[in-house]
Amino acid sequence: MSKYFHYVFSTYNRRPVLEKDIAKRLSEIFAEICLEKGFNLLANSILMDHVHLLIEKKENDRNEYIMKSLKGGSSRLIFNEFPSNRLFHRKLWGRGYRAYEIKDNDQLAQVVKYINNQTINGEDKRFFNVKEAATFSRRLPIKDGETGEAATFSRRLPIKDGETGEAATFSRRLATI
Repeated sequence: MSKYFHYVFSTYNRRPVLEKDIAKRLSEIFAEICLEKGFNLLANSILMDHVHLLIEKKENDRNEYIMKSLKGGSSRLIFNEFPSNRLFHRKLWGRGYRAYEIKDNDQLAQVVKYINNQTINGEDKRFFNVKEAATFSRRLPIKDGETGEAATFSRRLPIKDGETGEAATFSRRLATI
């Protein structure tokens, strides 16, 4: 008998690094790994800083094995295919994951709908209701005691009525320890 699980895991330090080209390739990689290992990938949503996967697994497959296969295999392949990211990010996935068992068909339908509604036209829907430029920042420690900007990611945000807004900036400030 098979079981359905909704898995959620994030990038290392929730860094918004899963841009469109990486997200598209990750989707393919997850499908390949699931096919190879005998899991059935029913739905997935890859956002800038985390991933949702709905997987049908055999009863004897452990969640730890599934996550090790998916996170380890995808990280290795992404860093091989996008080597410039390896120098800046070092790790793709953060530690841990959430695994929610789906109990019945009604809940399964709700989870599929939830996962499929995480993006709108391939864009993270969390940023769709923004009318003007938004800044998202996270404090990152560094070893040397220096402070400064680590990285800035910019993108155009579509507005509900079809117009485009100012570019949103994802900035990271380095804090001293």
